[in-house]
Amino acid sequence: MDYTNYAMGKFVRNAQMLDNSLNPNGFVSNRLPLWVKPDSPLTLQQVMARMRDHYEDTPMDMRNDPGAGAYQLPYRWRPMEYVVDSVMYLNERAVATQQTGYSFVAQSRSWMPDPVGGIFWFGVDDADGCVYAPMYCGITRIPSSYAVGNGSMISWSETSAYWTFSQMNNWAYTRYNVIHPEIEAYQSELEGKFISKVKEMDQKEAELFKQNPSSSRENITGFSVSTGNQLVSDWKVFYQYLFMKYVDGNIKNTEGHKLLENGNGKNIPKAPAQPGYGKEWERVMIQGTGDRLKVIK
Repeated sequence: MDYTNYAMGKFVRNAQMLDNSLNPNGFVSNRLPLWVKPDSPLTLQQVMARMRDHYEDTPMDMRNDPGAGAYQLPYRWRPMEYVVDSVMYLNERAVATQQTGYSFVAQSRSWMPDPVGGIFWFGVDDADGCVYAPMYCGITRIPSSYAVGNGSMISWSETSAYWTFSQMNNWAYTRYNVIHPEIEAYQSELEGKFISKVKEMDQKEAELFKQNPSSSRENITGFSVSTGNQLVSDWKVFYQYLFMKYVDGNIKNTEGHKLLENGNGKNIPKAPAQPGYGKEWERVMIQGTGDRLKVIK
């Protein structure tokens, strides 16, 4: 059923609800249900994707109004409410938001021993720009990059997972529709690898736990710790690559995650692309400037 009108504040009070039950009290009849049963089981990747939603491809798509800027940023800075000419307005609050400190997808598999069957797929900073790392619920220690005391909201740490991802995300805001697709692609690649590795671990550790619980706990702990710390290290290298590629508004030529040089052997990059702001935003730029930017021939 289409609940778009309800989400947009367009309420109706029909004699029947959407499920055809009677509505004698005149309640809003197109309201959202409290829950729904999916047509098929959701995959881990589908749940992660829902955590990253900004109403894309709906009437509330946050990429398509002037607040998104030239680079279609799907975030709005606070305060969410503001007044223009004595009229109150309110920015939408999407599922994914820049205020996120951490998020997780909890995966529970009752057919395995509890320490192995439960996983927190844990990510820090924006859900849209994080990578969900697998943390088995039976681990006895956590990655140092995610540990309490490794940095804080007012103290920087080069090894902090939070500050590593926050640095990338805040920089990507500046040219979101150019930079974020690369972040999303690498995010998907890494999470896909983690999911494949977890399947291997599950089979081995569920069986080992029956014979030797302490050995199994040590194995899943070692896996979760090394995966989390390696992810932070890899993400820092990825940030360095993206920063060099997109610095100063240009787009350098790359292959994989490496910048290409121009062939003279002096580590000078090939001539970069300079896409500017795009035709639609160029029109917006001149609307308030009159003839100030006009070239006189």
